[in-house]
Amino acid sequence: MSAAVLMWRGDFAGALKICEESVSETSPALGAHRSAMVGMLGQTLLLNGDPEGCVSKVLEAGGGPHLLGFEAPVRPMWFRVLAVAELALGDVTAAEMWADRAAAAAALELPIGRRGFALLARAEVQLARQNPAAGPTALRAAAEFRAARMPLNEATARLTAGTALSASGRHAEALAELEQVKALAAACGTLALSELAEHEHHRIAAQAPPPTTGTSPGT
Repeated sequence: MSAAVLMWRGDFAGALKICEESVSETSPALGAHRSAMVGMLGQTLLLNGDPEGCVSKVLEAGGGPHLLGFEAPVRPMWFRVLAVAELALGDVTAAEMWADRAAAAAALELPIGRRGFALLARAEVQLARQNPAAGPTALRAAAEFRAARMPLNEATARLTAGTALSASGRHAEALAELEQVKALAAACGTLALSELAEHEHHRIAAQAPPPTTGTSPGT
């Protein structure tokens, strides 16, 4: 079973083990293939609570901060991984730098959907800065992913949108986004994302004000 499948199912420890074994068995001469494997190792480190290790491995895989070791179409995705790792480390300024680089990389003529990673990175930084633009930006990312038929990425963007909309007091819209996340996650069999959406749905529903009722005559 591949590391990606284990990540989708929420078995982050299993995915990390596979990535570590794959990297140790992969020749450095394999170039782009090895870069992808080392990058995925970085991603699994992030999922296992090691954002610092993630940054180190993604930069190693990309050959430095411009990530020229990755092919141009996937650079926005890896810049977004770096932004998420820096946010996990609490360094919003560094995360914003990676989001800016994701945007610059996505400005090139790339396959449909790749711009979504840059938009999602921007939304995640905006959310960390409590910027109300985070919700609309995440929804733009979701639209990019939907157009490219990338349901897992669309679900991730809608999860961010739901959290951001809730933070702006738009609880009904937030809950509607999370319902879409749950549907997308169920269709893809992604347990980890489904659990995140369920947890966030409960949290927001508990915070949402009760529905207003009509005022009775004479009151």
